[in-house]
Amino acid sequence: TSQLKAPEKSTVETLIGQINESSEIAPQITIDWPEVIIALQLELSTWQNIIHTPSQKHLIQKALQTTFNRSRRCAKKATQKTAESAQRHQWRKWVKYLYYQLKLLKQLGIKGDKGHKKNLKRLDHLGELLGQEHDFEILQIFLEQQLQTQPELQASLKKIIKVNRKRLQHLRRQVNQ
Repeated sequence: TSQLKAPEKSTVETLIGQINESSEIAPQITIDWPEVIIALQLELSTWQNIIHTPSQKHLIQKALQTTFNRSRRCAKKATQKTAESAQRHQWRKWVKYLYYQLKLLKQLGIKGDKGHKKNLKRLDHLGELLGQEHDFEILQIFLEQQLQTQPELQASLKKIIKVNRKRLQHLRRQVNQ
């Protein structure tokens, strides 16, 4: 909003208020934390037992390679000029799958290569950028819908849409690099 003038800022704030009002608040959920902790400790123990078996290590390595290959194929499709939002969102999901698999292996004490930590940071950053891009795409759709339903805000909305589109283009270039 820092790039917007007062009328546009006011419009954005009004739209944010409308979004917040229309979203339903989830009912209060009571969580039995001691039970959750026990379940997570059991899960960790199971994973640690699996990774110490040579045949299991091979299966984990093969599954990780499959995730990496799928992520790479999604990246090739998503970075083409004709790529659509759904393809880029699919890429983000596979980047996140790969990130969390590598992170889990690190937490289980499996030593990766020297670049493991750096690769985790890169994947996390890429996933975050793809997430921001997706958020700006959803915002773009919402703003265009508002343009149709709120003609009195048309001038401000057009300016906001233009700023959002520029930000989206910048994010796409950044992600593609």
